[in-house]
Amino acid sequence: GVELAVLKIREQWIDKPLIKSQLSAVVGDLEHIIYLGINHTVPYPFGSLRKLGYTGMMTDTGGFSYNSNNREIYFIISELLSKGIDKDAIYRKVFNTYSEGRLRLMGYVLYDKMEVFPQFRSSLIWLTREEQGKSQYVKGDTEGFVNIPLQMKGICFSVFLREDTEKNMIKVSLRSVGNFPCNKVAAEFFNGGGHLNASGGEFYGTMEEAIGLFKQALVKYEDLLLKNE
Repeated sequence: GVELAVLKIREQWIDKPLIKSQLSAVVGDLEHIIYLGINHTVPYPFGSLRKLGYTGMMTDTGGFSYNSNNREIYFIISELLSKGIDKDAIYRKVFNTYSEGRLRLMGYVLYDKMEVFPQFRSSLIWLTREEQGKSQYVKGDTEGFVNIPLQMKGICFSVFLREDTEKNMIKVSLRSVGNFPCNKVAAEFFNGGGHLNASGGEFYGTMEEAIGLFKQALVKYEDLLLKNE
């Protein structure tokens, strides 16, 4: 069954040092799906598995812009392409299906809710529950917002604080470029973790307190931020 197939794939692929240390850090729990989709080893709907595997790789690496220097990733993509996936169509379905509300919210966030800290090469975006309500927010509308400030020259660290619409907490998204360890910031300040360049966390308190923690993190990690390449 599924459990035996997953165990077999993990024995053959995930436990290999190269893949375990690098590839699995990129695609999380999707490794077995990717390989099941490439190698016809069990009776699954392979087309869906391949699409799911590629989608996971693409989104977990920000469109292959971070955590994606392992050549094994591109070997897998090559195999998936040879089996017939349409990566361009997958990209369009993931990134080009946003609502008008999301685009208007993005404009508001970038104009009014983004603060840049050039002395720390960092940026902060924050969004309250009330502001989300005014924009008719639906789950997923803020996906990718945290990556936008990294497009600015010189910025290597970006944090997005969003009051959750369902729970009384603040969702924290952290992104970085180069060698800056946003996962360490997530673990130390926001009860979270993740990868070197892409992490997340949660904060139980007010938005003002969360912003204060972010500023404390900038001071503590100033040396690494300024030395980052």
